Amino acid sequence: MKLLAKTAEDRYQTAAGVLADLQRCLTEWETRRRIDPFPLGMHDASDRFMIPERLYGRQREIGTLLASFERVVAGGTSELVLVSGYSGIGKSSLVNELHKYLVPPRGAFAAGKFLFLDNWPDVYAALSVPGPRNKVYGKFGVAALPGPNGMGSSALGGANLAISAYSQHQRTALEFIKYMTNLDNERQMLEQGSFPPVWTKLYTDKSLIRRYPYLPVLEQAINSARPRPAITNYDQASLAISSTVYEALTQQKQPQQALTEMAGQLTQIIRDG
Repeated sequence: MKLLAKTAEDRYQTAAGVLADLQRCLTEWETRRRIDPFPLGMHDASDRFMIPERLYGRQREIGTLLASFERVVAGGTSELVLVSGYSGIGKSSLVNELHKYLVPPRGAFAAGKFLFLDNWPDVYAALSVPGPRNKVYGKFGVAALPGPNGMGSSALGGANLAISAYSQHQRTALEFIKYMTNLDNERQMLEQGSFPPVWTKLYTDKSLIRRYPYLPVLEQAINSARPRPAITNYDQASLAISSTVYEALTQQKQPQQALTEMAGQLTQIIRDG
């Protein structure tokens, strides 16, 4: 069974170690017709320095992951576990510890690394061009923001075309907006810059969907979006959200406590205007 050990460091490290144990078995059998138990690998010494793959000092974190996995196996529900930490601290090694526990309950494990990009329209067209320098061609996609029970809600806002009430050239500004948002220009901005069009017919154009398969997802996200909160102290609201979420992710506070404090801060910010 030493040859079938789950972790690499528990297996034989050299062929010489296997040969030494087999020779001992052969000798005992030829001389006494029996083989007494003996510790395996006593002569299994590698001539290379090898760092064990075993993880030390992470029993509590491993227990948290296993508890989540066991709840999923027992109840059939889905759970999301966030593992945070500085680069190189061992997040991937911690998650990889789950491998050895997935076989008995017939679990399937999918591993991978990804980069989340929110300002994707600026680069989608360039990333879609095949070539030796494009290492992510065919390896990326667009997905809606996740929510508690399916797709979440995006926020409407940002850079939009509008006419200032104080402008002295409102008619000219209106004509410019009409020009920028006509069907031909909207299609060109989609094809060259991946910008979401304002024309609904472009989201159902089959030729465009073949080139830009994210269009149905984008249309659904826009239709379910909500207006950005109209508050004066927007920077303070962003800080309140980011700081409390960070405290929850880094386990400085319990998630429910962080959410309660964040709700109180946001209520006060909105009340103050």
